[in-house]
Amino acid sequence: MNNEKAFAVGMHLSCLLSFLYPYTGLVVAIILWLSKRNLSTYLNETGKEAINFQITFNLSLLCIGFSFSHMNFLSQILYLPAKGLLFLLANLGAFFFSVMGAAQAGRGFIYKYPLSLRFF
Repeated sequence: MNNEKAFAVGMHLSCLLSFLYPYTGLVVAIILWLSKRNLSTYLNETGKEAINFQITFNLSLLCIGFSFSHMNFLSQILYLPAKGLLFLLANLGAFFFSVMGAAQAGRGFIYKYPLSLRFF
């Protein structure tokens, strides 16, 4: 695996760091992208895709968390399983799509994340 592909895989897999510490995956992807975006268009496009997906993922988690925060205590207890299911689905999707992106980057392709907002 050449150096470009290794950095591209790292940009995609940095999302997995967010499972340990919130937002670290986004910060690592931004640092990798900023340091390598001028070297090739492949790294520039891959970094933008990874960052856009991680911003979308983090926004979805924030929306899920805030959508249930305005309810009274009894409603929060009743909707707790739904909130947990949404968090689980969002995290499973992030894991699956990040691994898929890393696999595509390892083969030299630019992976377009589904359900990702385009900020860059």
